[in-house]
Amino acid sequence: MERMDILKFGGSSLADFAAMEKCAAIVARNSNPKDVVVSAIADTTRLLVSLAQQIPMQDKESLLQELINRHYQIATAVRNSIATKAKLAVLIKRVEELTDKLTAHKDPKLAAELLALGEQMSSLLFAAVLHDKGIAATNFDIKKVMKTNTDFVKAEPDIEKIKQCCHSYLLPICTDQVIVTQGFIGADDENNTTILGMESSDYTAALLAEALGANHFAIWTDVAGIFTLDPKITNKAQPIAELSFREAEELAVFGAKILHPRTLQPARRKNISLCVGCSQNPGTRTLINKNTQFCGFLLIFSYGGVF
Repeated sequence: MERMDILKFGGSSLADFAAMEKCAAIVARNSNPKDVVVSAIADTTRLLVSLAQQIPMQDKESLLQELINRHYQIATAVRNSIATKAKLAVLIKRVEELTDKLTAHKDPKLAAELLALGEQMSSLLFAAVLHDKGIAATNFDIKKVMKTNTDFVKAEPDIEKIKQCCHSYLLPICTDQVIVTQGFIGADDENNTTILGMESSDYTAALLAEALGANHFAIWTDVAGIFTLDPKITNKAQPIAELSFREAEELAVFGAKILHPRTLQPARRKNISLCVGCSQNPGTRTLINKNTQFCGFLLIFSYGGVF
């Protein structure tokens, strides 16, 4: 098949309906088959983590209402809002059920299922937004292919099983539609929900790129690529046009939050280039690949610890 694009959108890029529309425009840019990996919309995982904790019930009710409001605002804005809201209601009900169970009894299996619902809601909503733009899209359950061990909250992926499942279940449906799926989530051999660790959606996208034989994938966030310092806290930050795998790994390990530290592992194994760009300004980005020459001076900035 022709080259497949793997696109990952972070939660800040999916914060509301207007933000999702900008991401949809990026998806529509070319006709290559696409697998889109989404994070939970902004702040959702924080809310779910809080709901999983033993806090007063009135606080849980407040957090739950905030969660409902954020997602229903988007569901209301799509054209087929009745059907979208009905599907969203099923997921919200499950959030409520798991919150009640975790209040009474802590269970990592139930906690993983609760935390995973953020990405499930996000993928449902983003697929609906793509349909609004005339883009054929399917909301695909990542648990069918992202196979892991049974460490529920910090699962290890099974690389070979992921590849086998991607070729069995994902590749056959990629040619004529955009696949929207979830980052962060996996499943063990008994189909119990697992998660790959906090903020691991980039890693999910990299694992899919490896399994599907992609030669490139893109991470879209709210920052215009990778900078020498965090541009949100200093005007001295300089954009970096290109990085080697080694430099990108150093930046991630030493605190650059724009990349999950394990994202580069699948890319290096299969020599998959990637770019990090801003969904608000798609023309600015950082390219990371094998061929970029290593420039040690960049690590001076990383050791400063300001990202």
